[in-house]
Amino acid sequence: MARVPKRRRLIRIYDDDDLQSASEAAHEGNKPGEASLAVPDTEQAPDLPANIEEVDEDDFSNFPSDTLAAVLLLRAQFPSGWSRDVPPLVLRSQIYSIVKDRTVVDRQLDELRLQNKLRMFKLLTLQDVYAYLPIEDYQALISRLEHVQKEKGTVDIVLAVFQWYMQRVLPQCTGIDISHEDLMWHLSRDDRGNESHERVTEAHVSLLLHVGLLTRHSVPGRFLFALPNAGPVVKGIIAGRKELLGMLTRRRHPEMFVKELEKKKLHSSPLGMRWHVRDLLGSGTLLQTQTTVGPLLRVVKKP
Repeated sequence: MARVPKRRRLIRIYDDDDLQSASEAAHEGNKPGEASLAVPDTEQAPDLPANIEEVDEDDFSNFPSDTLAAVLLLRAQFPSGWSRDVPPLVLRSQIYSIVKDRTVVDRQLDELRLQNKLRMFKLLTLQDVYAYLPIEDYQALISRLEHVQKEKGTVDIVLAVFQWYMQRVLPQCTGIDISHEDLMWHLSRDDRGNESHERVTEAHVSLLLHVGLLTRHSVPGRFLFALPNAGPVVKGIIAGRKELLGMLTRRRHPEMFVKELEKKKLHSSPLGMRWHVRDLLGSGTLLQTQTTVGPLLRVVKKP
């Protein structure tokens, strides 16, 4: 007897155009030799789609995983207007707002991280907030940093650390942090793990710290892998959360219909209403319920 595939239930908080964008992004991301993932036009998508419904696993059958499809969707819809040096961060909470089964999300995120397809970062100024970035995006960001440093006159022997970092450290060290000892060891090894002829010095480590690829850990002797130029996004997350929640909590009942919320604009954050709603839905700060007149968002806890 043929096995009937298990149908997992996902939450749809986007429309058919969004689903198509995710499909295109997923297929582009699987093309060999591509330096980065294609970004579909995000201006056509509404700020906060209202057709919220449950969909089946079959809708995501062409994607490597539900979680990766959600990451590519969120990455493709990252608000435009930023410098290309600002990474299109995807928060774990946002993924939770799309894929209903959090156990599946956590497992698949861990698999993608271990495979070095996604890089995971701890956002230091936000408690328990983790961001993800496709490895292609991170590598493209590193290459731009290398180019900038070359134009500034950094000598080639020190510039080499960027390539060592991408080729020797990232594939082997997929966690959020690394010890100073392990960093030096990986930087000084070739692809086969043998000691290379290049001499690794503290000048190489200092450059990685200077450009923001590493930041010092609260634990002495350790570094956190970091995202250069992520500061504006983090600032936007904090400000946007505060403004959106204030908008709701000032009401007699801390709730608002999605259609009504769609018409409002955030003044403190360029990330957009939908971006923040997905964050707060996935974190459990907002609860979404269906009513006879449309979906309703309600504040259920403080972030």
